[in-house]
Amino acid sequence: MKKILKLLFNLWANHVKHIEFLTLFAFYEAIKTGKYKKEIEQIRSHIQQGNYSLADTLKKKLYGMTFSAIFHSDRNRKKDNMVEYTGVVVLDIDNLTKEQITRLKPIIIKIPQTLMCFISPSGMGLKIVVVTDNKDPNQHKACYQQVINYYKQHLNVEFDEQTNDITRLCYVSDDSEAYFNPNAEIFNCGSEVSDQSAHSGESEETLQNNKDTGNNTNTDQQFLHQMKYTVSYTGNKVLFEKGSRNRFIYILASNCNRYGYDKEKVINYCLEHYLEADFPKEEIIATISSAYERTEEFGSWVKKEKPAKQPVSQPISKDSTECSSKTVNNENNTAIITKADTIKTELNTEKKEDIATKTNTTIENALPEKDGSIQLDSPYISHVVKECLPSFMQEILSYMDSEREKDIFIIGFLTVISGIIDIQGIYNRKKNYPAVYSFISAPPASGKGALNYCHQLILPLHKMLKQQSEDALIQYQMDLQDYNIRKANKEKDLVKPEKPPYKTVLVPANSSSSQIVEHLSDNGEKGVIIETEADTLTKTLETDFGNFSDILRKAYEHEHISLRRKTNKEYLELYDPRLAVTLSGTPDQLKKLINSVENGLFSRFIYYVFQTTPKWRDVSPVQTNEKPLHTVLEETGNYLAEKLIEQQKTPIEFHLTDHQWKQFNEIFRQRVQEMSCFVGEDISANIFRLGSTTFRIAMVLSILNLIESEDTADTIGGIHICSDEVFEMTMSLSHTFYQHLEFAFKLIRNTNDVINTTLQKFLNILPNNFDRKTAVEIAKNAGINVHERTIDKYLKRLTEYHYLTKISHNQYEKRDNK
Repeated sequence: MKKILKLLFNLWANHVKHIEFLTLFAFYEAIKTGKYKKEIEQIRSHIQQGNYSLADTLKKKLYGMTFSAIFHSDRNRKKDNMVEYTGVVVLDIDNLTKEQITRLKPIIIKIPQTLMCFISPSGMGLKIVVVTDNKDPNQHKACYQQVINYYKQHLNVEFDEQTNDITRLCYVSDDSEAYFNPNAEIFNCGSEVSDQSAHSGESEETLQNNKDTGNNTNTDQQFLHQMKYTVSYTGNKVLFEKGSRNRFIYILASNCNRYGYDKEKVINYCLEHYLEADFPKEEIIATISSAYERTEEFGSWVKKEKPAKQPVSQPISKDSTECSSKTVNNENNTAIITKADTIKTELNTEKKEDIATKTNTTIENALPEKDGSIQLDSPYISHVVKECLPSFMQEILSYMDSEREKDIFIIGFLTVISGIIDIQGIYNRKKNYPAVYSFISAPPASGKGALNYCHQLILPLHKMLKQQSEDALIQYQMDLQDYNIRKANKEKDLVKPEKPPYKTVLVPANSSSSQIVEHLSDNGEKGVIIETEADTLTKTLETDFGNFSDILRKAYEHEHISLRRKTNKEYLELYDPRLAVTLSGTPDQLKKLINSVENGLFSRFIYYVFQTTPKWRDVSPVQTNEKPLHTVLEETGNYLAEKLIEQQKTPIEFHLTDHQWKQFNEIFRQRVQEMSCFVGEDISANIFRLGSTTFRIAMVLSILNLIESEDTADTIGGIHICSDEVFEMTMSLSHTFYQHLEFAFKLIRNTNDVINTTLQKFLNILPNNFDRKTAVEIAKNAGINVHERTIDKYLKRLTEYHYLTKISHNQYEKRDNK
């Protein structure tokens, strides 16, 4: 797909004259942004007036692109002049009403192989662009027919099947809601085309006889389809090349184990495809066997259901709300669910336990203890999210026994990376960078030390930049000395050398306010604070010279910061400061740092709050063939240093899709409604800022995926569109932080009544339709012993926050907010 997105396709005028070369994204962007709006509106206007002949004449004057092949620019678009066959096909659905377009387009968008979809120039049809794996132009029509048949299963409409010529033009159009998915899946038709050719001379009777006699060809072919998909997925994480062959095989085998593939078949496949002179059979088998030792993971990525009719993908129902995904069948007739679907299922399950439906038991179990700590049931990060993380993160997580420890590492690492990478996006109509603030709160000796692993991972980059800065400083001092000597000798036209910036990554938490500003200024306005003892920062903020809480508040919002220093009369300005902060501490340390929910710092952090039962762990040296953790951290740190430096050379503009924005806005609308109603309006600032932090985390995860794929330029013209997998991972993480916010709120307020559980219980027991008198009786029978005036207040509050609708005097109806 990456190659296709980077290709330059021919754009033609009057069917024969080459105009320019464009990428697929540039073609889509022209359609979406209205570049040809005037011409298209004329055509559609004539069609509405019944002037079909004139409309057709104008249509033929439009520019058009040849998608299926690239041609010599100085010749016409005949097949003989083809430079490269692309395997891209364009499907046409004609003669549609507006209602049909409105119904069909969302379904088309959900099909994972849809790269592009837009309304045709006439306004009465749809164009669908699909990338196939076919490399043979002689098989173009056969593959084209496969794609049509596949989309027919989803849409149940007729296609224009005559548009299957390689030289066929696709005219430009105008559609402000045009769709483009750079992460679309490639349609797998190559092997099936070959199968068609191979069987073309066989009769139906012969094929049926093969089937009836137990021929295993279909089963073997199905397994190869499965492996092709799994190898492709693994290849997005790590490449099979010297230095990472063992790692590739292990991750591939782990994925096969989770998909429930037969171990012996996987071994045979890998021996056939990956055996090399210096990568022997014994090592491959041992590596695969090691991955399959995790018997508890076998088949964990599958669900039981009827086999799909088509091995490429399952049909998507017209009213489906699932995200785009690919489903493959394994030999046990189980459908493999892709990561985005799995995470979405997890997230939907979690949503059922939102604040508006929690039981009193759950609330009581989460109350602060006398020492201010929180009991054991604060939620974990979803295990599905952990399985979707980059392989180098999963490798480090495998050394940790505690799920809490894993969660701390994930939060700390995402925060640290957020202060280094170069990526930005528009959120709430403002430029947003990925810098995140996070706080881990737990009692002593509860695993918070996992934050140190994040520190170790980033040390190689920190040391590299520090060494480069010191070398540059020495060179500057030498140049300055030379300058002073030449100046003393009255040489002319001298240029005084400038002192180089002192670049590092880490900012000490005990820095003064001026040192913080100076560090950010020297480092491209970026920096990272990691502190495992929050008291260090608290004590610094209590001093006059070190009170930079205003800098923390402004840096989160990327607001302008200025500083005037007496020394050398320097004036430092930060226009877009990007400071990432990750802290850990006890509940008492959290309350000392942020003593009130009204403190602006409180709403800028995401929180992870828990308590653990003290438990001794084995501290003896582990007898294993695995590398020691400190070695893995050092190697991964060096790998990251190289990749992060490379990434900073390619700043990226980040976007969510329209569908993702719609989901995002709806989820946060519900969160603001829930917290404001059941907790109070003063917590709304936390929800609003959790929204921006969620957007930032999506940027961080996207960059980590790009780094993992070994291609930090996996963008189109510097633009990166968030994948569904990353989006669902992000929203799942956001839900975890949303839940932990309640616990942090209790700690700061030191109270048991953060949530109005009585109001909550009252809402839960109300029927769908009722009057005031019924509500009072229901409350009394349920043991809610409050005055009738309080019931009136409850009804008013629930109505104000749209949980109830007052349909007439004293008559109410319960609203569905899900």
